[in-house]
Amino acid sequence: MTDLAGRIPGQARLIGALVAVFVLAGALAYLQMNRQENPSFPYRAAIVTVAFPGAGPARIERLVARPLEEEIAEIAAVDTIDTTLRQGMAVFTIQLGDEIYDTDTAWDRVRVAMDDAARDYPAGVGEAQLDDRIIDASLMVLAVTGDAPPRILGDAAKTLRRHLLGVDGVAATELHGDSGRQVTITIDDAAMDRYGVSPAGIAADIGANNRVTRGGTLRLAGASVNLDPATDFDDIDAIRDMAIGLPDGGTLPLSALARVHQSEAVPARGALWHDGNRGVGVEIIAERGVNVVALGERLRDAVDAIRPMIAPLEIREMFYQPAQTERRLDDLSLNLLISVAIILLVLFVFMGLRLGVVVAMLLPLVTLTTIALYALGGGILHQIAIIGLVVALGILVDNAIVMSEDVQRRLNAGDTPAAAAAGAIRELAGPLFAATGTTLAAFVPMLLSEGNTADFTRALPITIMLSLTVSYLFAVTVTPLVCQFALRRHAGTGPGLIDRLGAHLARLTLRFPTLLIVAGGLVMAAALASQIWLDEEFFPPADRTAVVIDLSLPEGAHIDRTEASAQRLARAVRAHAGVRAIHTFVGDGGPTFFYNLRRAPASPQLARLVVITDTLARNSPIIDFAEHYRPSPAIE
Repeated sequence: MTDLAGRIPGQARLIGALVAVFVLAGALAYLQMNRQENPSFPYRAAIVTVAFPGAGPARIERLVARPLEEEIAEIAAVDTIDTTLRQGMAVFTIQLGDEIYDTDTAWDRVRVAMDDAARDYPAGVGEAQLDDRIIDASLMVLAVTGDAPPRILGDAAKTLRRHLLGVDGVAATELHGDSGRQVTITIDDAAMDRYGVSPAGIAADIGANNRVTRGGTLRLAGASVNLDPATDFDDIDAIRDMAIGLPDGGTLPLSALARVHQSEAVPARGALWHDGNRGVGVEIIAERGVNVVALGERLRDAVDAIRPMIAPLEIREMFYQPAQTERRLDDLSLNLLISVAIILLVLFVFMGLRLGVVVAMLLPLVTLTTIALYALGGGILHQIAIIGLVVALGILVDNAIVMSEDVQRRLNAGDTPAAAAAGAIRELAGPLFAATGTTLAAFVPMLLSEGNTADFTRALPITIMLSLTVSYLFAVTVTPLVCQFALRRHAGTGPGLIDRLGAHLARLTLRFPTLLIVAGGLVMAAALASQIWLDEEFFPPADRTAVVIDLSLPEGAHIDRTEASAQRLARAVRAHAGVRAIHTFVGDGGPTFFYNLRRAPASPQLARLVVITDTLARNSPIIDFAEHYRPSPAIE
């Protein structure tokens, strides 16, 4: 260390060049690195749905739920399984353990368990569906609205969806509020008698040509047979031309025996209302790690290009996450600059102009170098990363303050600038290394912890530890070099105000040690006792001008009843002051436009209202109203 300390003052050009490279890299990284509002979580949660048409909850539990639960429970990575049984359906919410990071392998094992359980299912049980992306948040939600029936709105939304899937960076899209389609086949009784065919025979021929016989309606002598339009048939004309066998061995097209037409599903699968206007929503989910701000701009350009294709229908934005991301990062960046300004003011006031400038130079250099290293490691710029930089600001100047003060002391004692810089490095490199190491050690548990909370805050210890490490390296290299050229010898200067105050406090400590120890213990005890008056929450309340109201009717409720209840609630909420818009989703939980919202499986008794307000202060009265809202039993 002695030889190295002697060489550092003579390597000004090399050190300056390296610092310039890292600073420029940090500035470019800040402008170009990918941005998102919040960190991403591992996919530790999933939903499995199994359809068993016509079966009640008790039968589903005995024949489907128990076998599947037993198979999944044998997987070591699975932590919890919550099962909800409904008429004709079982829904399993699966949570992996906090220590699981290879989630793809874990979900593959769950799929194998689903296949194993399916071998024992009775006839009529549908194929289990696994959705392991329920925590993905929406980047953008659009609504197709206009004076048209839901079927036309749905077709336009599907057109929009197909075009947006081609935008680079889009991972998936989902439709919300699409009523669905069904094919209705109405048999002509006279034709059926004339050709000697039976309803059962027609249904058998349809079933032989259509692998999935659910979703539509086949009306045969007062009975109904379900028919899903998502089949092997290319279009409705193919269904009309389907061959129906006759008793004599011949065939006839189905259109000779029945009227075949396509219509909206009855009952509807879901409904969406964009501020009181019926529509169909398109939810866009971004790939992980992309720049959501840039992707949002590309999506807006794509939407503008599609608008003429579906006119006179309109495309309206319901939620646009890139704007929130950009606003949040801009606010935090401003906080970072304000923090720098406050630290500079403190340095200039208590250290003087020359020493203050020397230490202050370290702030932008360390911050930009940290950003460069963070981006080099694949980091994404989000609010937790910037918060880490803000937290580190007050710590990273400590090493530079100690180093610059020691150089000034040596200059005042008569050393040359080079000798003062080398002497300060020799004396302080080891102690500062130890001090920095102990501070780094305090963040190691946070860095190594596991679970969703740890994953959310992972960037905090990373950026703080990077900043402290860089600040130490700069303190023993850059700071002595700057001091060598910027500081001057001050002969005969007496102690300043801060020095005199420190000396006075030291004399008090030596004179009354017992009293000060007791007083310190009492202050600590009082601080610990005051914790009982502190509210506990990991994150503060959301600062969005939006209120989410979830409405859940009893199991088995018809979707029309759910929609009517949601509309009444929307009218009651709209009476509050400051309500700008109300978006209503019926039949599912709606899009996951915020990171703590999870995707919910479709269910006719579910609805969600998203109330947009003009100010944050308007949220509380609406929340209080929703918590105490009780629909009239006579109406419900």
